[in-house]
Amino acid sequence: MNLNVFYFIIILLCAAGAAKGQVASEWPRHNIGAGPLVGYNLDSHGLAYGANLLYEYRPFEKVSFISLLTYERTRLDASGINYAAPGHTPILGQNRFEDVYSLSLGMRYYARNFYLAGTAGLGYDKIRTTTQNGGVIDGGDEFGFYKSLAVGYQIALKNEDIVELESGLFGTKRMKLGGTVRYKFMR
Repeated sequence: MNLNVFYFIIILLCAAGAAKGQVASEWPRHNIGAGPLVGYNLDSHGLAYGANLLYEYRPFEKVSFISLLTYERTRLDASGINYAAPGHTPILGQNRFEDVYSLSLGMRYYARNFYLAGTAGLGYDKIRTTTQNGGVIDGGDEFGFYKSLAVGYQIALKNEDIVELESGLFGTKRMKLGGTVRYKFMR
């Protein structure tokens, strides 16, 4: 074997070992998160609670695309409200439940550990009232435009997962002001 070819192969192998291809990004491109949701229903003036599930695709350092699946419930005191028609036996309410199921898509903009997020999508509202005699009154259901706008902060854990603290506005017709603590699996 020619000595020049041997040196060329050695240099090529050393260069290949020292060369760096595309560097893996500092952030995982795909991740999921889940957490409880708590807020105040601005229209019904009641406590809202629920849960959310988030999928995030982050192709860029500062911008990501998100999909959010959310369930919210507002429970209100309906005692003392008569749901019977005039002249009929009174039907007194006990609790009113406003449930919202939603699927929305949106974006996030990152500034270090802080982020701004916005989503828009489809929401399904279901209202029902329980009565003092054990009955249920259907308050109707409808599909609506679901939207959310939030600001959040990420806290990195030792295992490389993230805890997100987020607050903002969310809902369909009945908007809520609240927040979530979400655990994001980064692996």
